[in-house]
Amino acid sequence: IDLEGRSSKVALEAAGVDMAPLYRNLHVHRSLDAIEDLRAHIRDSRRAQAAIDLAAPKDVTVGHDNISGQLRQFLARNLGFMVLEDTIRACSQGLIPRSQTDAEWGLHAVQVSDTIAKYSNLATTSPPLVQLRSLVSLFCAALETRGFNARQVR
Repeated sequence: IDLEGRSSKVALEAAGVDMAPLYRNLHVHRSLDAIEDLRAHIRDSRRAQAAIDLAAPKDVTVGHDNISGQLRQFLARNLGFMVLEDTIRACSQGLIPRSQTDAEWGLHAVQVSDTIAKYSNLATTSPPLVQLRSLVSLFCAALETRGFNARQVR
């Protein structure tokens, strides 16, 4: 779906996603010729939110429940955050360039890759390794459907 097209606006509304506050902010800041202030505010607030939401698990342990629990939650938070970032970018009418979203992902990818490596190094039997590989494959495939480069994570 092209989020910048009309059909995606309907899809977002059907999913209960209201982008009206973003559109109002865009209108007000453009009217005041303060679009750069809005761009900086969004960038800074999203980075602060990312620091809170995307923190790696503190205690990395491996076992069937841990991989399906800790790592799954970590990957889900990262994926959800990046999908939201991409949606906001696409709906921002050019306010947020794709290069900025890609740069943010590049920063997160390092942390994701490091966390996956920690789990991988601790896994000593094949069931956790197979589960780890499956989770990482799903995570990367989902990111790639949104246009993000997941090569660093694989």
